[in-house]
Amino acid sequence: FHQAVEFIRISNSFEIPHLLGGVFPSYAPDVCIEEYGICLIGVGEGEKPVEIFCERVRTGQGLEGIPGTWYQDSKEKITKTLPTALVDLNDYHPDFSLFDAARFFRPMGGRVFKMIPVESYRGCPYTCTFCNSPTQISLAKSNGLGNFLRRKSISVLKDELLHYIDVYD
Repeated sequence: FHQAVEFIRISNSFEIPHLLGGVFPSYAPDVCIEEYGICLIGVGEGEKPVEIFCERVRTGQGLEGIPGTWYQDSKEKITKTLPTALVDLNDYHPDFSLFDAARFFRPMGGRVFKMIPVESYRGCPYTCTFCNSPTQISLAKSNGLGNFLRRKSISVLKDELLHYIDVYD
């Protein structure tokens, strides 16, 4: 978080819009939005807020009121919106063509393999104290969003894996 804040502070002189998201902003939005230089944070899942954020930046629209975000204007007025509905994992497929091919080579067991991260489920039924899933589950329930634990359907997962094998070898 502190590295992200420093990066945002440095980049603010270039007037680059930013959206800070992840586990910490979701759990401590009050702490995040109070940091000097932060004007927009994401609370909860980010797929939909990021889509809207990118479209607003592309079209030159304001950043206030994006669902699933907290926005602080230049007068320090904070606009809070509720987290967005939980996404259907079957509807989201990462576009790995955006990355350099070298990004896919990773060490494992003393060798280097070509790998792509695949999300087959989100959440966890266990309540380990070191993990963010229990809090994600309670945040989803308290905001009336439903069950945070979701799985991709086997047919979608199979098609996704075959696509990665075909396109990325």
